[in-house]
Amino acid sequence: MYVEAPDYPPALSADLPTVFLAGGITNCPNWQQEAAHALADFTVFNPRRRAFPIHDPAQTPVQIAWEHHYLHQADLTLFWFPASDPRLATQPITMYELQQPGDVRGPDG
Repeated sequence: MYVEAPDYPPALSADLPTVFLAGGITNCPNWQQEAAHALADFTVFNPRRRAFPIHDPAQTPVQIAWEHHYLHQADLTLFWFPASDPRLATQPITMYELQQPGDVRGPDG
């Protein structure tokens, strides 16, 4: 299953493990599509929208809420950092996500 921001599907398959794609978006190639194809046996949470409405300030809190929700719902988080000029792609949001504590779950999930 594939879930792209800002969508919230009504139900997720309990049969598939979930993975959040944390990594560069701004000034980065669309690595998320390649990762999603490689992770076909997972439910993939992709924060990169096909067309982010950059001039709509109301979308920023929507995006942040979506990312926070699925970052904490995911069984796994895949981090990707670009090999690039750090003046162009510092990825502060990815660095923040890297510092988030994992969801500690008991033996019953």
